[in-house]
Amino acid sequence: MNPDGGHAPQHFSDAVAGRVGSQNEVDTLGLLAHCAGVFGKRRVCARRCAKLPLALRMAAWFLGALAAILFCCGIAAAQSGRPEEYEVKAAFLINFAKFVEWPDSSFDSPQAPFVFGVIGGDHQLAFNLLRLSAGQKVHGRDVVIREEHFGDDVRRCHVLFVSASERQRTAQILASLQDASVLTVSDIDGFADAGGAMQFVMQQNQVRFIVNLRAATQSKLRVSAKVLALARVINHSEAAR
Repeated sequence: MNPDGGHAPQHFSDAVAGRVGSQNEVDTLGLLAHCAGVFGKRRVCARRCAKLPLALRMAAWFLGALAAILFCCGIAAAQSGRPEEYEVKAAFLINFAKFVEWPDSSFDSPQAPFVFGVIGGDHQLAFNLLRLSAGQKVHGRDVVIREEHFGDDVRRCHVLFVSASERQRTAQILASLQDASVLTVSDIDGFADAGGAMQFVMQQNQVRFIVNLRAATQSKLRVSAKVLALARVINHSEAAR
């Protein structure tokens, strides 16, 4: 994490080819396969990785995958590949959610699903979230994808992506989520400064992200320091996990 709010670090943790939990997870991150060569010089060999505790292997795998996601998204944006960009953002959101903690009170019951919402007109993002989350769980819960509209009760979501079509209503949407444990995400300019928890931004033809730590903390969300290390963090006076 850069406490001065600068660019995210350029040197990411080594990506490792550790075993993932299911075939669905492999399918979800299949887009990343062609990026493996970019990080090949920084990877440790599989035999060396196998000697690490499982938790460390998974953390290293996620950080490497997250770096690859950011890199791939930059390629997609530079080539104006909108379908690929949506797919990368969907994969990023699903994996990011796994490194954020929600309070138990944000779920109606131990069996309640984990809800991703997309408000506005980003149907491609909603479609890719639905496709990539098939068979996956987040924090041990089944995943539900909802396409929301302005005026819907979006407090039922755990992650809410605010589409660019809602730019003029961003303040109202964020106000409706005050004190709700909802991770708000958007690529609208100034979204994080306006009180959103996370914002995708373009930097040097690559997609990066900003985390408003105060907004996340006020929503009773705990963001892993491993993720914050890859972000540009604003309002970082709030303690990170």
